[in-house]
Amino acid sequence: MRYPQEDDKPWYRQFWPWFVLTPPLFGVLLGLALVSAALHEPDGLVVDDYYQHGRTINKILEREQFAQMLGLSAALSWDEHDVQLQLYASAPLPAQPLKLSFLHPTRAQQDVILWLEYDPVQQVYHASHAAPLSPVTWHVRLEPHDMTWRLRARLPHSTQQQLTLLSQD
Repeated sequence: MRYPQEDDKPWYRQFWPWFVLTPPLFGVLLGLALVSAALHEPDGLVVDDYYQHGRTINKILEREQFAQMLGLSAALSWDEHDVQLQLYASAPLPAQPLKLSFLHPTRAQQDVILWLEYDPVQQVYHASHAAPLSPVTWHVRLEPHDMTWRLRARLPHSTQQQLTLLSQD
């Protein structure tokens, strides 16, 4: 009768220890990668206070309805250094600074907020800054300094340099 030979190779040159240890090691490495990704960039869509956020939605809807009552619309254009906005209304509005927001759909740290000043000579609002054009669909909002009305639009990823903002239902 022949007995199997005794294997005198060290443990790390054997097949079975690696076969048994590979799945748990892979799981630990994958878990560390997921934790690192989760901590590196937190989710910007999570709202801490849902009740307060819900109450502000009603105020926002009222501001959009007020803009619709005023018959507001705006034509926005930009180039590399300047943003210009022509505001149209059915009744004259006071010339106050306007807040133009380019909001990233998921990352608040990439939002761009511009304050547009009224130029009475050209009768347009302007700011010296280029609008962002990274490859996402931007949410564009226009509000006066006193926050009484609001216009909004979506800026799809394209090379266009003009946008119309309307009061929406």
